[in-house]
Amino acid sequence: MSQLYDEPISAETRVGGHPAAITWRGRRMHVRQVLSVWQMPGDARLYRVGVTTADGAAGMAEIVASPDTWRLRRYWA
Repeated sequence: MSQLYDEPISAETRVGGHPAAITWRGRRMHVRQVLSVWQMPGDARLYRVGVTTADGAAGMAEIVASPDTWRLRRYWA
């Protein structure tokens, strides 16, 4: 089940700007796969990604990238 968070995160990106890893609430998650990308109004993009935590737990995250900030919108554990 997902929950709406809309909280700031930090992100490491690959060439081209897609996320490679995110850190949320001090917890680093590796992005296994970019599942989909949507262009939002302005320069923001919405990514739905498959993630893995340091302890191996898999999840899915919805993150918004704008030119100056990254935010976690939703997380499915």
